[in-house]
Amino acid sequence: MEKVHQKLLKKLSANVKKGNFVKPQEHIKKALEDITDEVKKILGAGGKSLTEKDTLMFPLLQQKRVLQQAIEDLDFLDSRVPENSTTCKMSQYR
Repeated sequence: MEKVHQKLLKKLSANVKKGNFVKPQEHIKKALEDITDEVKKILGAGGKSLTEKDTLMFPLLQQKRVLQQAIEDLDFLDSRVPENSTTCKMSQYR
């Protein structure tokens, strides 16, 4: 699970250093593909019991759900760009 996070962070930081700014959704989709590949490897492992496979896959599948929700949220925010770029109204009350 941490391998996927590390790969994602390395890709993001490398692109920022190069000046390539890609939408985060694309990086998240790549991380989802990596997670799917890892789950397939676990399922294909013949020497492990189902309980061991479930134990290994559970955190990956949790992470996959979180990343899928992140993509949905980012797409929602991209589609709802504010019409005016005024400051936050909370600053009026400070």
